[in-house]
Amino acid sequence: MTLSKQLYIIISFIFFMIFAGNFIISVNNFRGYLESESITKSQDTATSLGMTLKSLIDDKTDPELKSTIRAIANRGFYKEIRLEDIEFNFRKEDLLKDTQLDDTYKIKDIKINPKYGQISSSQADNMLENELAQLEGSSVEESTSSLTYSFIPSSAFPSNSNLEISFIAHNDTISKNIKTTMKINNVLVRVVRDEKFESVPQWFIDMLPMKMQETKSEISNGWKTKAIIYVSANAGEAYSKLYEQAQGAIYYALISFIISFVILIIFLRFILKPLQEIEVLAKNISKGQFDTIKKLPWTLELKNVSLSMNDMSDKIKNMISKLNRNLEKMTEQLSQDDLTGLQLEQTFQTDMKQMFIKKETGYVFSIKIDTLGDFAKNNPHNVVDKFLKTFANSLKTSDDNINAYRFFGSTFTMISKKTKREDIEKITLKLKTVFD
Repeated sequence: MTLSKQLYIIISFIFFMIFAGNFIISVNNFRGYLESESITKSQDTATSLGMTLKSLIDDKTDPELKSTIRAIANRGFYKEIRLEDIEFNFRKEDLLKDTQLDDTYKIKDIKINPKYGQISSSQADNMLENELAQLEGSSVEESTSSLTYSFIPSSAFPSNSNLEISFIAHNDTISKNIKTTMKINNVLVRVVRDEKFESVPQWFIDMLPMKMQETKSEISNGWKTKAIIYVSANAGEAYSKLYEQAQGAIYYALISFIISFVILIIFLRFILKPLQEIEVLAKNISKGQFDTIKKLPWTLELKNVSLSMNDMSDKIKNMISKLNRNLEKMTEQLSQDDLTGLQLEQTFQTDMKQMFIKKETGYVFSIKIDTLGDFAKNNPHNVVDKFLKTFANSLKTSDDNINAYRFFGSTFTMISKKTKREDIEKITLKLKTVFD
């Protein structure tokens, strides 16, 4: 894998991580904003409804309560709007209804689980009823049969649930411990709308759960709380906005990634172009072409590498040139006779092969000095060498088409290429003169 591809992969992975992280952070921040906005909006609606219903709450059966709440719920921004009574009222008759006891029984010591709330009696109403009973001539005991009890639930008590109540029922002769269950439905008005996610896929909802917290507002009349209005935001609208935001973020990230990748390719090609020149130079050096990089890159590291490659190319070129000169010199020494400077038999054979290959015409002279042995016996070594040098010089000419060779000792050869017969005869006479 090339360096450019490795850089593309590494930097693309880094870009992907950056854009993916930015996308996740953006979507999560927007989800948090939508959750916070839904809570704020629900709370504002609950507060506004509480102020609107304050004047109507005295009559908890007033149909305007439901119509007002339904008008707000029809806007579609809310999942549920619920108006709950702060207390649940009941009488002795309600407690004795399922016990098969008659109205002659009185009740006392009413108890419930304290974590679910508390029960109180309406003392003011009781005193008024006693006074009315006395004026009418009835006894106090008879008036207590209409005593009203109020159950005030705590936050731990679930809405619209059963409440277990224990009490003592007694008359003049009998006292019984009774336990009964009473259905507590303190919901005055409840409007619910379905959450629709038509434009949002289910996997998106499962991946990014949103908490639509229920808000409430107390409705008071003077110092006493009469009811509580609960408002829950509709998650469908929030998910629709979040999905649109996520789509926009993906498109932005994708476009940004493509543009960044294109810029990266252009930039890396510009940066890595000197590496291609270095690669070409290395290949040329391996082929024996010792060029240099003329335009040095501006990147410091690549510039140093280019200078090193240029220096190496020059040094190898000089080294190869020196080796070639030495080789030529050695070849020349091996192909030439040390004494006469004439070429040897190997060169003669090579030149003859080249003439046959090229189909050239010419003449071959074979020359032998028969008395050289006797001359060498009768004369000193230096005199013999001088004679051979002089004779060899007579065989050399300035004509490039004539080459002279020394086979061994007293045997010499000449090749004459592209020479006319008249010129050959002249050369022969010249050689004869030298021998004479």
